[in-house]
Amino acid sequence: MLIHAIQALKSQPLDQQQAWQSMLEHYLLENDHDPARHIPTAARGILGDYTDQLSLKVHQWLTKLLS
Repeated sequence: MLIHAIQALKSQPLDQQQAWQSMLEHYLLENDHDPARHIPTAARGILGDYTDQLSLKVHQWLTKLLS
């Protein structure tokens, strides 16, 4: 996944890299807030608790998408 991110983002203009950086920090790296707090728990999907069931669904979705 890291190699894909490098490939996809490294060649982008600086302003687009900065936009992606902001999104990644907001959703992945900032642990002092919940970016999905405004979404009902049952509707959070990938932003919710990462359970084994959710992990399987994401894996299946990615497998289908990449096939």
